[in-house]
This record gives sequence, C-alpha cells and structure tokens, in this order.
Amino acid sequence: LTVDFSRFIFELFAMPPQPLSSFNTKVGIVPDAAKLSERPILAQLIAIVIATWADVDVALGEMLNYFLDGDHRHTTAVYLALRSGQPAAIRAGAESCLSTDELGLFEIIFSLAGRAKSARDKIAHGLWGIHPKVPENLVWVNPRSKLTHLAGLTTRRRKGPKEIPTMGPYSPEGMLVYSQKDLEEIVEQCKRAGYLVRWFNRMVERTNDAKQ
Repeated sequence: LTVDFSRFIFELFAMPPQPLSSFNTKVGIVPDAAKLSERPILAQLIAIVIATWADVDVALGEMLNYFLDGDHRHTTAVYLALRSGQPAAIRAGAESCLSTDELGLFEIIFSLAGRAKSARDKIAHGLWGIHPKVPENLVWVNPRSKLTHLAGLTTRRRKGPKEIPTMGPYSPEGMLVYSQKDLEEIVEQCKRAGYLVRWFNRMVERTNDAKQ
C-alpha cells in the first residue's frame, strides 16, 4: 500500500479566505442566514463541506477502533462520547500500537485531517451574510462578533434613552469573504482527508490481520 503525498502538500500553501476589510469597505454586515438563499451555489457547497466531513469523522472513529483492536460497538460509543477529546484519544491509540515509521505516517495524515476539520468547523459554526462589495460571495462572521455587538447595544440602552438601539451593521473587522473557489477547495480538502484516513485504516487493518 502506497500513496503519493505530493498531491496533498499544495494545500499547505493555499490562500485563505480574504478579510472583508481588504475590499475597500469600512462597513460590515448584519449576519442573516436567510441571505444564503441569494447565493444558492455557495450555500450548497457549505452543506457539502459539512456532509463530507461527517464521513471523515466516521473514518476517524474507525481508525480508533483499529488502534484499540476491540469491539467496534464499544469503541464507537466511546469515540462519539468523547467529542472534544477525540484527537487525544486517537493519538494515544496510535502511540500505543504503531511502529515508529507508522507513527510518522499517522502524524502527517492526522495533521492534514486536522487542517480540514478546522476549515470545516469555521464554516459550520460561523454566521453568514452578504455584502454589496462582494456581490458573488458570502461573508463569514465570527459568532463572538455578534455577541460583542449585542453586548454593546445592551450597554448603550442602559446608559441612554429607553428606546432600544437599532441593530446597525457590524464593523468589518474579522469578517471573511468566501468565494465559490474557497468553498470548493475546502470540499476537496475534506475529501482528501477522508481518502488518507481510509487508506491508513486499510493499512492498519492488514497489519492487524497479519499479527493474528
């Protein structure tokens, strides 16, 4: 079993989504999920990213099962219960059963999978909207920005008149612009991660079978 890693290295140098502030605007947006319907192709790509990573997540659970070489029902239950502790559990399993060479290969694959997960998590947990400066793209907003914005409104309401302040646009600081190309690259990044994890699982499976 061999794999050419050169095809995966280019993603280490891929351009990240650009900040909204770089598009010559000082005005941000109010995130609104309903605006996704105005960018149907990009909205579809967001869904594909999330669905593709779900399949990779299953393959990572399978990886832990191969490392522990136990009852699949029990290791799957443990993996799903861990959630935030899953990376540590997988790494501990790898360190307990892999050879030095296998462990080095695991670290490369696990790092690439981690990068794909980070890109997916940002998309899945972010807020979205549109901006006239980037008419074909979507604008990503960190949920913390909305919390900060809402806290500011609350503070002004308490200090000033009794009427509720209007929800004006946020500062563009920290907002990112996702193009169709950006989202397509993240879809491919998740697909590559899934391919590598499943390839490694087959290798470990063969090694386990040879030991029996």
